[in-house]
Amino acid sequence: MELLERVRDIFTGKPLQNTQRILILVALYLSKRLGFTDLVKVTGIDKGRMAYHLEVLEKHGLVKKKKYITLLGPRTYIEITKEGEETLENILKALDRIITIQTK
Repeated sequence: MELLERVRDIFTGKPLQNTQRILILVALYLSKRLGFTDLVKVTGIDKGRMAYHLEVLEKHGLVKKKKYITLLGPRTYIEITKEGEETLENILKALDRIITIQTK
C-alpha cells in the first residue's frame, strides 16, 4: 500500500494531474531542451494548450523557458529542470515497481 500511496501523491499534485503535462516532461526528459514549435510537433498538443501546460509546469518548477535571439529571430526554448527530471524519474521508478510486483 505504501507504493500506491506514493504513486497517488505524485499524480494528485496539480502539475501532473494531466497526461499532456506528463507527456511534455517525457519529451523534455529525452531531449533536455526543445523549441516551443518542436515541442508542439513532438507531442501533438496544440499551441494554446501547450502554452497553458507549460505555464503550470513552470509555476511548479518542473520546466523553465528561455528566450534566445537567433538568425531567424527570437526563439523560445523549454528545458526540463532538475526537479522536473527527478519528478519524472520518481514516476518511472514507481511504475517499474508496480510492474515488478505484478510479474512475480
